[in-house]
Amino acid sequence: MATLREQRREKRVHEILETALEVLGERGPSASMDQIAERALLTRVALYKYFPDKPALVRAIREWKFAQLAVRVREALAGTTDFAGQVHTIAREIMAFQDENPAVFRVLLTNHEPQSGEAFERFAGVVVEVMARAVEEGRAISRAPDELAGLLITMSFEPAFKRYVVFGEDHFIPPHLPELVAEVFLGGVMRVKGRGRG
Repeated sequence: MATLREQRREKRVHEILETALEVLGERGPSASMDQIAERALLTRVALYKYFPDKPALVRAIREWKFAQLAVRVREALAGTTDFAGQVHTIAREIMAFQDENPAVFRVLLTNHEPQSGEAFERFAGVVVEVMARAVEEGRAISRAPDELAGLLITMSFEPAFKRYVVFGEDHFIPPHLPELVAEVFLGGVMRVKGRGRG
């Protein structure tokens, strides 16, 4: 069990991450550690005691948010055994998360930090589990489950890429897009009679 001191530190780290996400979301890559420290009511020296530099802060934001997404997707999948339903659920949850957390994706896609990390791998692992079961049970074409998961995740993150890399922040997720992504994905990987390998 965490000590009171550890609990206080964890609470402060969470407050700093929320503030940093706010500042980075507003200012983009030009946001400085000084600006983040000022908004968090910290001195620059105090901020550096928690995070040695801006890349470390961005990585911490990524870990925090992808951990939330992993929990969200796993909970949404609970009790759903139909492969097509699971794919639709994954696409919907990923896109809803993007829609609810626009600052996160602005930060991650404009600060040029690698997107992998422990929390991302846990999130991806939830999707890999779904694909592995589908392949094992003969509901999906025989391909590497991690590759199938990567395809679905990439397709589902396409709106964030469009918003922050291609078209600009006025681009929004069309309500029908999660279903379209799920249907296109399933049309390519779902095993039907007379189609598929292995």
